[in-house]
Amino acid sequence: MGKSLSHKEKRVDQDISKDDISKRLYASWSQDLSQIFKSLWYHVSLNISILTLIPYLAMNVNQTTAASIDSSKPVPSPEIVQAKVWNVMQFQDFKMEGVLKVLNKDKVGKSKSVRHPVILRVKDRTMVYEFQENPLHIRVDFTSTGSNVMTRKKKEDPWKILLGTERTKQILNTDASFEDLGIDFIRWENARGLGYTKHLNLFDSWAYEASPSIPSQYAKAQYWISSEFFAVLRVFAFNSKGQMIKKVEVQDVMQVGDAFLPKEIKIASVIPGRNLSRSMTLIQIKDATTGSGL
Repeated sequence: MGKSLSHKEKRVDQDISKDDISKRLYASWSQDLSQIFKSLWYHVSLNISILTLIPYLAMNVNQTTAASIDSSKPVPSPEIVQAKVWNVMQFQDFKMEGVLKVLNKDKVGKSKSVRHPVILRVKDRTMVYEFQENPLHIRVDFTSTGSNVMTRKKKEDPWKILLGTERTKQILNTDASFEDLGIDFIRWENARGLGYTKHLNLFDSWAYEASPSIPSQYAKAQYWISSEFFAVLRVFAFNSKGQMIKKVEVQDVMQVGDAFLPKEIKIASVIPGRNLSRSMTLIQIKDATTGSGL
């Protein structure tokens, strides 16, 4: 743990499972462990939404919701948390290769999957997704007031910024939308604290609820922020009837040099009012190296 890799060992050194993290966490809140998770959140911030396990299709997504929030304990103001999250949203220079795998069922109930290979490049406050079998590149630039999401068909084309409802569209019929990549719910102005949650996937956290001040497919979002690392631990998105329609989380992390990056992210589209996933998209990172090329 904390071992630095030589210049020739820029490839992924090892995968860190949730069991490994749990054992280390309960053994000691050492300085090395703190450095691991601070490094993870510096390089992730994604998507929005972190560290808990989603079972596969037909899961009960309502088993850990607002009932676990202790509203009697005060939390920092949304403005303070927004500023702290922004401070850790700066990526090191990495290139990652992976796949978006869509899991759903056909009309007769048979499971099926569709794969979209992708290269992800991250540096500073920019993320670029380059799909390898589809004419689509996506660029997300994070700013202190929001995000700019842009697309193009190939590397030689100019970037086109997405505005308004264009941002709410699905990406290649997956469960992810362009809006999700921008994680703008963190900056929604209409936000309030809900309370404190103890040991949310091993971390103490503060819970918040926000409604959009810009065009969005969501009527509100609930999100949990680590009280120690100011990282997004979980996000639930709701429609205008107060029904959950999406849940986004990270399943696993991996080590690249001295940094820890997401290895698998799960995005579940939820059947409104039924608390069951209609489909699920896995963002799986297979390989990562230093040097994004950005």
